[in-house]
Amino acid sequence: MIPLFLTILGCASNAEITVFPTSLDWGDVDFLSWPGDMEEPGYAPIEVTITNTSEVELTPSVTGIDLEHLCVAGFEGSVIDLPSLSPMSVYVLNIAVCAYSAEAGERDTVISGELSLGGQGVEPVSLPWSFTPVLGIAGVDTGL
Repeated sequence: MIPLFLTILGCASNAEITVFPTSLDWGDVDFLSWPGDMEEPGYAPIEVTITNTSEVELTPSVTGIDLEHLCVAGFEGSVIDLPSLSPMSVYVLNIAVCAYSAEAGERDTVISGELSLGGQGVEPVSLPWSFTPVLGIAGVDTGL
């Protein structure tokens, strides 16, 4: 797999951040085999690396966190203000699928959304995410 990096250029201050990976996909998540009350870090945390590649200090933030589906280790709330990043410094977030009760219509259907990462003087970047809640029936022989 070739890593992709997303670069954002801020017009006014030449501020740049990169975010890796550029999307989050947990695939099928079986909520019957995973504990119902997921605690941090949640199901299959993914490290999201935010890098200040500019020549100025930035204070990034993450907005649009869907609290019904996602959790970010060490943070609560739908908006996260991260510490200031000096030029060429990195901040790593751990984002995971958290406690979720799939309604009948949502089973085996992709659940998706997007986070927004940005900061003062930086155009926001979207970070799409998705997973498919499956509710396998443990111990049942399907005959397959």
